[in-house]
Amino acid sequence: MPNTNLLTLEEQVRRVRILTTIIEDIKKNSALSPAIERELIDNGFTDIIDEVKLASREQILVVLETKLQKETVILKNYWKVLNENFS
Repeated sequence: MPNTNLLTLEEQVRRVRILTTIIEDIKKNSALSPAIERELIDNGFTDIIDEVKLASREQILVVLETKLQKETVILKNYWKVLNENFS
């Protein structure tokens, strides 16, 4: 039986990486392209799509950076629990 905490940790690392990459892309390209929008949807970030669709570049970055901060906190909490359980 797979360790569901580890799978969740892997998923959380992936989510943080995806958001980081998208933020970097938007900073370079100054826009939310259809490809980036599709990537957000495909990776489960549907909760922020409506906020970023018609937003300015600055507003998009605020929404994505806020989401990244939340995802990073979740990731840090996973690491903390794993360290406590395996120490």
